[in-house]
Amino acid sequence: MSTTKEQTTTIGERMAARQTEAEAKIKGLLWSDADPDEVAAVALAGGLTPESVDKLAVQIEAAQATLQAATEANDRLPELSKAHTAARSAATEAAEKLESASMADDRARRGLGDAVEALRLATAARDAGARLLADGIIPADMAPAFTVEIVKKWEADEKDAGRVERIRTLEQRIPWRESRIEGLAKELAEQKADDPKKENQTIGTAGFVDIQTVLESRLRTEREQLKEAKAELRQLEKQAAA
Repeated sequence: MSTTKEQTTTIGERMAARQTEAEAKIKGLLWSDADPDEVAAVALAGGLTPESVDKLAVQIEAAQATLQAATEANDRLPELSKAHTAARSAATEAAEKLESASMADDRARRGLGDAVEALRLATAARDAGARLLADGIIPADMAPAFTVEIVKKWEADEKDAGRVERIRTLEQRIPWRESRIEGLAKELAEQKADDPKKENQTIGTAGFVDIQTVLESRLRTEREQLKEAKAELRQLEKQAAA
């Protein structure tokens, strides 16, 4: 009974050994892309199941793909390392330029601020001298030429502003007066139609007067004022365009 047990153990060990040898051989065949029939023959001789052989094939295929990717990556490493070095150098150079540009921008902004303030102060000081002339504190014959020119410009600007304001007023007033004339003319026409004998009276500065006469007087006044307003507007527009 003991002998049989020893024989069984020996047979089992031999089967396991053959399976191990078969797996190793099959791995070698799969790595070398051997004929599938040859792989199958080795598997049968070693007592391997189809499932175990397929499992080995999947493992080898995955390993081959990983090795292929590793090989390609290794081939590209010199080029990638060179590109990395160049990119790092460019980034360093760009950072240095950016820092330099930022410092230059700060200096330029400070310079602009100083220039704006200096210009403001100088303009204020110059205008203060001209204001002395404008206010009559210094006589015209004692004033520097630049102050005379400044005061003349102030006066011209003020005149221009007044002209612009007057033009705006006339442009608003003329349509209003035209509408008023239209209303008076309509009212006069209605009075003439309703009261041909001018019997309708109203109180005026000199006593009672017929309404039609009052309306005609107002209408003449409004038309004359409209004519004057239009003439003034044309004159002002010519001056503005000159």
